Amino acid sequence: MIIKIKTMLILFLAFYFFSCNIDMNLFSNYWFKNDNFDFNVYPVLKKTDEEFKILLLADTQLEFHFESFTAISQTFELIENEILKHKPDLIILLGDNISGGGFVNSSAAQRLIMFLDSFKIPYALVMGNHDGYGYFWTEDDNSKEVIANIYKNGLYSLFQRGPANLGAGNYGINILNDEGLLIYSLILMDNSRGYFTKMQVDWYEWFIAGINNLKYDQYYNLNDKPIPSMSFFHIPLPETSSLYDELKVTNPPLAAEYFREEVGGRGAKNFGMFEKMKQMQSTTHLFFSHDHLNILNYEYQDIRFIYGIKTGYCYYFSPDRIGTTLITISDCVLPNEIKVDISYSFY
Repeated sequence: MIIKIKTMLILFLAFYFFSCNIDMNLFSNYWFKNDNFDFNVYPVLKKTDEEFKILLLADTQLEFHFESFTAISQTFELIENEILKHKPDLIILLGDNISGGGFVNSSAAQRLIMFLDSFKIPYALVMGNHDGYGYFWTEDDNSKEVIANIYKNGLYSLFQRGPANLGAGNYGINILNDEGLLIYSLILMDNSRGYFTKMQVDWYEWFIAGINNLKYDQYYNLNDKPIPSMSFFHIPLPETSSLYDELKVTNPPLAAEYFREEVGGRGAKNFGMFEKMKQMQSTTHLFFSHDHLNILNYEYQDIRFIYGIKTGYCYYFSPDRIGTTLITISDCVLPNEIKVDISYSFY
């Protein structure tokens, strides 16, 4: 009897897996801790001038329907003017790039990519909580995959789908100087569900360790310090709420100036991303958005927290806080040092 049951179970499982047509490459795009780090997997950009400029666009939230046409055209005009003014080497979009559902999101994403491609400047994106909306305006993994593929296929897009078990869009971009030496790494991550998973924290550690284990002649010797990096994601870390709470006590006017709405990441699951960043001593700046009314450029526990200001006129905004954020990376007067300037460009 027991043998018959086992036989039936085996036959059932065999039929189930056959009928489901299991993809044997299911785990081929998964990341594991023991994977070797390959520098050549990630896009590389060269700093050929004295300055390398990154233009940040945040919460553009394009949604193509009748009522939004004016807001979208105004937003595109703003972006075009900012690109022509700053002439950036790279454009990064901080998530909530679109904000519809189902095919509305797909059409908005395609139009956004066509618009960005027209400038013939490399650009990269992170996913926001709105980028993966499905037909019922809720997070949907299938819709997220569709949007990720649209972002990836742009002619000048550096977006990478990244490991499938980490979300959609966990990857790096490395900046080299004119001698071909690595001077800064940009780490783009997907926390569109509101938090970073423990596996993403491990991936971040793996990426930083991989960068710093490169041969000596492949990167700048920053006085024996780790290779500096910046991190870009959509929803603020929970520590941003701690920063806000601290400022409300120590400097209420500054807290009121920076924060006009509650921090979106408050109360989110916390698997220690910020603690890992401090431990690795590489990341110098964090860039995020999500909260349209807030601005912030403040050093907290030796890492600078920066809100990318809302770009454009789709969805809610403060009229005096519309524009872009500019990052300027340049050589400092001291040998083997890099200078980073952050400025808001209000439109």
